[in-house]
Amino acid sequence: MRRKREEHGQGLVEYALILVGIAIVVILILNIMGVSVKEAYCKVITDLGGKTCEANGECSFSFDDPSGLDTWEGNNKEQLSIEDGRACINGNGTNARSYLNPNCSSSLESNDYTITYEDITVERAIDNDKNTGLDTWFRAKDDKNGYLFIYNSRTNYVRFWKVVDGRWVKLSESKVPSSWQNESLDIKLDVQGDNFTAYKDGQEILKASDGAYEDGQVGIRNKPSSKSCIGNMTVESLTP
Repeated sequence: MRRKREEHGQGLVEYALILVGIAIVVILILNIMGVSVKEAYCKVITDLGGKTCEANGECSFSFDDPSGLDTWEGNNKEQLSIEDGRACINGNGTNARSYLNPNCSSSLESNDYTITYEDITVERAIDNDKNTGLDTWFRAKDDKNGYLFIYNSRTNYVRFWKVVDGRWVKLSESKVPSSWQNESLDIKLDVQGDNFTAYKDGQEILKASDGAYEDGQVGIRNKPSSKSCIGNMTVESLTP
């Protein structure tokens, strides 16, 4: 009986060694072909429906169909929709709406990253005195704690804010041309260490510095009375 147990244990060890050997060979073949293990893993995740797993610490959203919104979390999801290949948030004239993407944040290789938006448009959807515009969450714990870059199309300002338990602390601001209201905007945010920089069409428009939050989620926030739409969106890790 003891000999059978020993033979059984030996067989398990042999199987384990065979599996390890196969794994090593597969990794070597992938490396020779120029494919990383992470790339292979991400391809499997993508094929299984994971929309934000990328090989280089990047998550991207083309918003080609409604499934592109599956990984976004927030209340009143009916106000978030796909229209003509863009993600749009419709304001209700009363409350701003935030949508965070924890899957995207967890797929990044670094807490330093670049957020790039293409084809942003903001239009007034409700005729009242509430603000219009589109904001970006970064390093957010939730929709009451984190950083925001905001574009206010009613007052024509861009600002960086720190939000702590729902209390807003302004870090920096700049006036922008009123012509932005009628433009399709391309915006980029660099988040690196304690320094944040915003660009429009490749030109720097605002900087800020703060060290309260070192990590967290990325997200979008629509001001109460606007309909804001986004074309492509990419979040890419900045690695040394």
